[in-house]
Amino acid sequence: MKTHNNRDSFTDRFKVVADTLAASHTVVAHIAKDGHYYIHPDVEQNRSLTPREVARLQTFPDNYFFESVSEIPGRTAAFKQIGNAVPILLGQKIAEKLKEQW
Repeated sequence: MKTHNNRDSFTDRFKVVADTLAASHTVVAHIAKDGHYYIHPDVEQNRSLTPREVARLQTFPDNYFFESVSEIPGRTAAFKQIGNAVPILLGQKIAEKLKEQW
């Protein structure tokens, strides 16, 4: 159900992360402000993804710790770091290809 007033632009602002696709939507740097763009695929849960779930999409290991300026872990700081990051496995593949060239 669309309840927002602006229905002419950004019509795709709320998306369920499809669990049947080979890849997810691109994780954007402003996910901290647009967290509801990433809706959990389980209809029973009816929520946006957590920072840890988004970190998994970006291939961060589950034990990776996200710091904040205030030293108090928070969703906004974690989302900003995750959204600005190059996915770990993508970075690894790029590094491997660069190493082959040298």
